[in-house]
Parts: sequence; structure tokens; C-alpha cells
Amino acid sequence: MKIKSEIFNSIILDFPNTTIETGGILGGTSGVIIKYILDSGKGEYGKYTPNTKIINEIIFDWAEKGIEFYGICHSHYPTGEKLSGGGVSFYIEKIWEYIKYGVN
Repeated sequence: MKIKSEIFNSIILDFPNTTIETGGILGGTSGVIIKYILDSGKGEYGKYTPNTKIINEIIFDWAEKGIEFYGICHSHYPTGEKLSGGGVSFYIEKIWEYIKYGVN
């Protein structure tokens, strides 16, 4: 997977100016990330809580425009250098469940 340089730069510029555990969603086509939107979800020490309602609305809007949902990125607290298992599985499963079945 590739990422457009302007998208990469947006992420790099956004995260230092946000609270810890802030995130955004990534979208693209043909294996290239071309969209990034900073999420309004809440961040707290050790936990990123995405705004799934808004994220799902964006994902559906993207789908109508031929843009695929490629994932979520988020910042960690200063000493957090590894992905958390809970963050990877719980929220991704929740978002995909909504996409597949329209369940909140």
C-alpha cells in the first residue's frame, strides 16, 4: 500500500497538535491512500475512542464516490510504541460490523 505525500504530511502535522490517543480514518483507491480525515473522537491515556457515527457516515460517503475505507491511524501517548491489541480488534470489528450489517 502507498500513501500520497500530502496525506502523510497531514497526518504528521495533525498529531503533534492534538491530544494523546487522537485518530483519523484513511481511504483510497487501487492501493493508494488518498484521503485522511482527523476524527473528532475522544482520546485519553492509553485509549482512543473513535466517533463511529461520524466515521461511518464518511465511509459510506466515500463508498458512493468509489473510495475504499483503508483503516484508522491514531497517536499514542509519548511512551506508547506498540499497537494495543484491544485498539486493533475492538474498534475495527465494531466499524466493520456496522458496514456489513448496519448495526450500531
